[in-house]
Amino acid sequence: MPAILPTPAPIFKQRSRAAARRFLQTAMLFDDNATFEELKISIKAEDVNTPNLTGPEEIETPSEEGTAGTAQKEKEKETERKMGENLYAKAINDAFAEEGIVCGVIKPKKDDITALNAIKKAARRADIVVVDWFINDDKGETALNVIEGILSEDKAEDGEAHQGRLRLLAIYTSEPDLATISLKVKTKFGFKNTANNTKGRYTLALNENVRLCIYQKDRGSKKNIGPNKERVVSDSNLPGKLIEDFSDMTSGLLFNLVLNALGALRENTHRLIQKFNKSVDAPYFSHRVLSDPMEDTLGHPLSLFTAEIEDILLDQEVNRYINEQAVAEWLEYLSSADALKFPTDTSTKVLDALKGLNQTGIVGYVKKNNPSGIDQLLGWLKSSDQKGEVTKLTSAFTKNVAEANSKDREFAALTTFRSHYRLPPPQLKLGSVVCVKERGKQKYLICVQPVCDSVRLKKPDTLYPFPFIEMVEVTGASDGFDLTLKHNKKQKQFVIQKKPSKMRLLEFKADAVQQAVVATQDQTTTNWFFQTATPKKLEWIGELRFPHAQRVAANLATELSRVGLTESEWTRRAAKKIK
Repeated sequence: MPAILPTPAPIFKQRSRAAARRFLQTAMLFDDNATFEELKISIKAEDVNTPNLTGPEEIETPSEEGTAGTAQKEKEKETERKMGENLYAKAINDAFAEEGIVCGVIKPKKDDITALNAIKKAARRADIVVVDWFINDDKGETALNVIEGILSEDKAEDGEAHQGRLRLLAIYTSEPDLATISLKVKTKFGFKNTANNTKGRYTLALNENVRLCIYQKDRGSKKNIGPNKERVVSDSNLPGKLIEDFSDMTSGLLFNLVLNALGALRENTHRLIQKFNKSVDAPYFSHRVLSDPMEDTLGHPLSLFTAEIEDILLDQEVNRYINEQAVAEWLEYLSSADALKFPTDTSTKVLDALKGLNQTGIVGYVKKNNPSGIDQLLGWLKSSDQKGEVTKLTSAFTKNVAEANSKDREFAALTTFRSHYRLPPPQLKLGSVVCVKERGKQKYLICVQPVCDSVRLKKPDTLYPFPFIEMVEVTGASDGFDLTLKHNKKQKQFVIQKKPSKMRLLEFKADAVQQAVVATQDQTTTNWFFQTATPKKLEWIGELRFPHAQRVAANLATELSRVGLTESEWTRRAAKKIK
């Protein structure tokens, strides 16, 4: 009978694992019993009083035989205990190295505060962190403290959202009772099971970007294996398991794109640095002093640097990870995992229709006049114009409509707002979105001050006027809106008031050093605020990406430049095709 071969992973899953391998570069191992010498403990014959069964005196004293047997068992037990606690770090290091990942090892002593601080610092740059459970026989106390310290550092970096740091943690232990370890971790930090099976019970998630995996050390003995045999892993196989866990966490279309892009940048980091070597310092100085205004040259090197990054990504053709073929593989994967949730018939025609949409877009698909596919998939979306209510399409990939709306707004914010990575403090300029409390209500404003008028504010005692336009919040499900954002953990949507009558001027003092209006951070809430001259506090919500901010300004300029004239009503109606 031929051997049954394992089913190969779906192509999309393979792509995700390849993306993870390309991205991952560093790992940290924290274990008080880590060693680079292979553990070899043998029990010598002379260590045990083996009875002489042929001697008559041995037959008369069976208690000595029992003593010898007990000694043998104690030796075996001690051997298994030592082998279980020790970690052959060389095997793990070598396996990580085979994957192109550098693994550092920290071996703490008892009450070693320096080592605890070191792992927290190292974790900032480590893609994977592995922690032993029994550190100095403390029943997991140190391991929990290490995990808590790492998560606290991440939260301090990420701010309120605590979503920005991609983090894979692992507990690698000789303790067979993995269920107790899992319960302690979930109780202390709020982790949840990722699935209702063995893997899901020991692959825990704090949120979409933070996971913790629990594995038992394989020491070759069946006596100390707990009930979850599939979680028993040898030192040399642990890195492969962790890479697979990382790819499970990051398996997604855009994740694959970003991981491959960052992998390409990591591979070309030193070539990129060499482009800006010290030989170009003098030419930059000449460029700086010859320019007028000279301050404009501050941004030129950064523009060149980002252009070089774009060149690397274009050369690597990273867009192939989200092209038609990649999306089709993603759809196949979701279908095989039963992750597509349409309220209509979920036959194979659903997947075919999705692939058709992937090829032509929804308008092109409808024009193909394929009623069977479109009715199977989009009958619940179609409207009288046959273009479909495409805003509902995301709900096919989520648990419910509410989650779909949240995801759509999250993506909309990604395309609309600049990301703020903690520092530097925000500056008030074109596109700054702020919130101010007036008469007990929150008002939302967009700054429309031209960028060139927001910088080089050299007089710190002068009040500089900044124009703003208002936004009106809409709450109806059918209400149209221009902008969506998240404030105080709530999704909000707004209509931008483009009329000049909705403008207002507020005055600010400039920072003497930065020569701009700079926000200050509230140390309690970590929110950023601009202080007006009245005085009035404006909470900084975010900053529109420049093209979006420019569009707001252009719409306002259009309203300001409207021409009132006397013309024939008949001509006006004809021009606008009004009957």
